[in-house]
Amino acid sequence: MENSLICVAESDSQLLGVAQLQVEEDEAFLARLFVSPARQKAGIGKSLFGWSIKAAHRAGATRLLIDADPLAAGFYQRMGARQEGSVDSVTVPGWRKPRFRVTLSTCASAHGF
Repeated sequence: MENSLICVAESDSQLLGVAQLQVEEDEAFLARLFVSPARQKAGIGKSLFGWSIKAAHRAGATRLLIDADPLAAGFYQRMGARQEGSVDSVTVPGWRKPRFRVTLSTCASAHGF
């Protein structure tokens, strides 16, 4: 995928999580952030989110958009994201996902990314 950046978290050749960004001009979109259910609550998601912030900033983005799984909304709020509405799910008809926005310089300084 053009303008796509990917980070993989692994240990002993075992996949723990992945983050993917799509960047266009000054806006980045978190296409996915996934952590293996067995490894959640271990800081992997926070590390991948931190990578996403840094990578988006290095790519010239000033904001990051996230269309989140509703069960992950609390995580993104703890990471400094602010909800700004919702969007239709492209995978589940009739389902809406919360949309979050992160102002990169604010989030980076507030959370040490």
